[in-house]
This record gives sequence, structure tokens and C-alpha cells, in this order.
Amino acid sequence: MNQTIRLKCDRFSFFRMYLRLLSNGKPLSDLRNKEIDALAAIMERNDIIASDFKDPEDPKKWSLVFSYEGKQMMAERSGQPEASFANSLTSLRKIGIVDDITLNPTFRIYPKDINELKFVFHVGG
Repeated sequence: MNQTIRLKCDRFSFFRMYLRLLSNGKPLSDLRNKEIDALAAIMERNDIIASDFKDPEDPKKWSLVFSYEGKQMMAERSGQPEASFANSLTSLRKIGIVDDITLNPTFRIYPKDINELKFVFHVGG
């Protein structure tokens, strides 16, 4: 079976769908929906802020991503009150997805206008 499913979405929805597709495996399988949405907001903010830098991995961007204003924006984007977003951040820190000031490199994704994600399933024994 070879099937292509085309989805149109905004940037935040891209990150949320990406994470939900991968949420059957560790460490994402341990996250609640609120934490997935918080992570999607962090990934989106990282992508937006990184676009202002010549090198998207410039360490100077993290103070902007995780600034007080940044956290407010990410809380709003994820549909959570600031206190709930702070709890989600704590959960993400506990499993190593976020540390005090950066996002784990595995989750630093910089999407283009068109993105593909390929799954290969081996069914049977």
C-alpha cells in the first residue's frame, strides 16, 4: 500500500499534527494533550524566532523563545492559562524535551511550505 494524504494547515497545526502522529512512541506517548499543545507552541515559536537569525541554531534565540512575553504568547497559542502552560513546561522538562532555556534538538524543526513525513510499516512476522 502506498498512499499520499495531503493536508493544508497553518504553522501551529503543522506542529500539533506532527507531534500527534509521533505520539505513539516514547517520550511523546507519556504526554497529555495539553503538553502536546504546549510543545507544539514551543516548536512554533522556535521556528518563528529562528527565522530572524542567519543560523537557525544560534544560541541567542533561546532568551527570546523562553522570555516572559514568549511564554505568555505560547500559553495563549496552546489555548492554556499561563499556570497550566507552566505545568506543561515542568512536565516537558522532567522528560528531557525542554531544559531551563532550550528545546531538545530532536524537536527543533523548521518546516518549509511543503513537508513530507514518511512512515514505513512492516506488518507480519
